[in-house]
Amino acid sequence: MGATTTMMMMMMMMIAVKGQVYFRGDCPITPIIKDFDWERYLGRWFEQERYFVGHQEVGRCFSGTYIKDYKTGNISHRAYFWDILLNRPTVLTGDVTAKRPYAAPNFLTYTLPRVPVQEYHYQVLATDYDSWTLQYACVPQPIGHTRMVWILTRSPHPPYHVIGEAKTTLISLGMDVKFLEKEDSSFLIVQTWFQEHPHLELVDWPSRGCDMNPAEDIWANMLVTLPYRPNACAGGKTPEEDE
Repeated sequence: MGATTTMMMMMMMMIAVKGQVYFRGDCPITPIIKDFDWERYLGRWFEQERYFVGHQEVGRCFSGTYIKDYKTGNISHRAYFWDILLNRPTVLTGDVTAKRPYAAPNFLTYTLPRVPVQEYHYQVLATDYDSWTLQYACVPQPIGHTRMVWILTRSPHPPYHVIGEAKTTLISLGMDVKFLEKEDSSFLIVQTWFQEHPHLELVDWPSRGCDMNPAEDIWANMLVTLPYRPNACAGGKTPEEDE
């Protein structure tokens, strides 16, 4: 982890509890999944909706992969997201452990290798392993507590019934779905493609730099050199349709 990533993580910790969803009283009792199956839970999960989470405000298009080292039995989590501060895709890898692997295997702790003093406690609230999962964290505060809820799916673009099933389960567990916010997935397809092609180097290009958008020149040349084709999607006809 470089200095920039470490600084970013420290900033994430500072804002982690700001703007969270507050509730009165103590953290509620949540279910223990005695037969939680790590082998089925491993792999890629894409964030779809969540409560407001302060430390995720530095990025968008979050997804993550749980990986098991079969030599040691250790499990790590590789988080992918688009860093809106650095304007580039970012990967963070941390360790995931269950403090009580037999008594509460779905209650997990996440730590970053170079930030061992900071632990993030969360749990798998419910999952069908194949389509969706609900992750949850509760942090006691001087008055009341804050909650964080995430809906994640195996597919980056799940069908409606998958989200519906996840939300129905969330309601049955006493969680309020009105606090859920949809993940900004505008960069998801491009981000995923670049993650799957790590040999390609991204150019650090300002998204709104003055006179630095090559698309303007490309469009100008295309308008001059290419024949006119009406937009069929907007109601026009293509030359083939005219024939």
